Amino acid sequence: LVGFARTIQFGPGKTQEDYDLLMERVVTFLESIKPGEVPVASCGLPNRYTIIGEILATAAQERGSPGWVTDGYTRDAKRIREMGYHIFCAGLSPLSFIKRARVLSVDEPIICAGAPVSPHDMIIGDQDGCVAVPQSCQSDVYEMLQEDLEADRLMRRGLRDGVALSKVL
Repeated sequence: LVGFARTIQFGPGKTQEDYDLLMERVVTFLESIKPGEVPVASCGLPNRYTIIGEILATAAQERGSPGWVTDGYTRDAKRIREMGYHIFCAGLSPLSFIKRARVLSVDEPIICAGAPVSPHDMIIGDQDGCVAVPQSCQSDVYEMLQEDLEADRLMRRGLRDGVALSKVL
């Protein structure tokens, strides 16, 4: 997963009015997603519920989003995986956000799973997890990653050539 963050902050909600406003704001948010943007949704821990399922994943993917990050849960995981859409989440649950959440902010800095994320931060993820790279240091991080990849390549080659780990490190 590689893309640029679009942030949305959820908080507790209980009423039909909360639900109506929630759906309006989530729809507006998703309809504004542009290709390459990654929704990053914070649930305001410890409140955890399903933020994304197959319908919202399809809506985001059709707008060009490569994936979604949340400290909440997801459902419909099998179908979402089959779609080739990438989700980083706290776990799986059928418990939806209906009458449990409301949208507190959109495109503002948030804390997601303990990490600060701002709009336009670069989101990078793979099977080991994901990170948010602040916009202000993306060039520096890219250069450091290239150096790390080359160093790892040289260490692997040394180990394969029989060089002792103590020497390679």
